Amino acid sequence: MIKGKNRLRLFGMESDQTVLLEPGEIDFIYAENRKIFARIRKRNIEIRTKLYEVEEMLSPYGFMRFSKSVIGNLNQIERFELSFNGNLCVYFRSGNKEYISRKYVAAIKKRLAMGGQSDDH
Repeated sequence: MIKGKNRLRLFGMESDQTVLLEPGEIDFIYAENRKIFARIRKRNIEIRTKLYEVEEMLSPYGFMRFSKSVIGNLNQIERFELSFNGNLCVYFRSGNKEYISRKYVAAIKKRLAMGGQSDDH
């Protein structure tokens, strides 16, 4: 991670190369098999940072917890629909989709109604 003048860049690993990630390009961050990945369009880029640390870093950029293992970028959401089990299915502008657990639905709807801004900004 690089912190500069009001900018944040995350480092990711893709094909044994270090890649700089721009928060605004990320659809969501997810944990799978004890690893953390950023989903950017059709790419899955490994991030060697704990999920809760990524959540703290990206919160000012419109990211919010979607489930126990997913943090999503509210600014990339195109639409969402309610699933039969009470979860929300979120569709991103890139065509990716992910689910928001019932536990997080109310908080996300509230933040989206505020224009994606967190309470502390």
